[in-house]
Amino acid sequence: KKGQKLFTSMEVSTKFADTGKAYLVGLGATDDPASLGTEMLAFSASAAHNPLANRKQNPENLFSEAVETLIELEEAQDEKPSLFARVTALFTKKEQTDDARFSDVHKAVELVATEQQILSERTDKSLSDQDQRLSELESSLQEQQTAFAELQQQLSREDSRKDYRQRAPGGDAPAGTLTNC
Repeated sequence: KKGQKLFTSMEVSTKFADTGKAYLVGLGATDDPASLGTEMLAFSASAAHNPLANRKQNPENLFSEAVETLIELEEAQDEKPSLFARVTALFTKKEQTDDARFSDVHKAVELVATEQQILSERTDKSLSDQDQRLSELESSLQEQQTAFAELQQQLSREDSRKDYRQRAPGGDAPAGTLTNC
């Protein structure tokens, strides 16, 4: 918004570490296009001697062309200051009497103790919730294991023959259930 960091530039080594491959050795965002020769490259492309050659790490490295870039930054959200920041703020006041300094130390200790108490309560509640959930899961597992054992026992007592035939009810059975021999 204020015209800052509008130009990008980079420095490329064409034979990096004797591998024969190109490698990006420098990258920057600058306020003015003269940074790392980005603007000068456009004017000195046909010059016999590049005036920015002494800025390169290696004479064979290349500079990028100046390209204007639009960067929009998000506004930072207001966050609650950290415990350290709040304690530090208590000690940064100037020209205080000894009583005021001792009062600030006392406030800082109270602040740390309060934050620690809140953290301890949250931790205790979380652990309690986890213990309860673990107990419920163990109980559920025990019920499932018992039901599985009962089913296994029931199935082991059943006849596993596939050719099993029900017994005939006897001589007084209806004609549809009698065997035709």
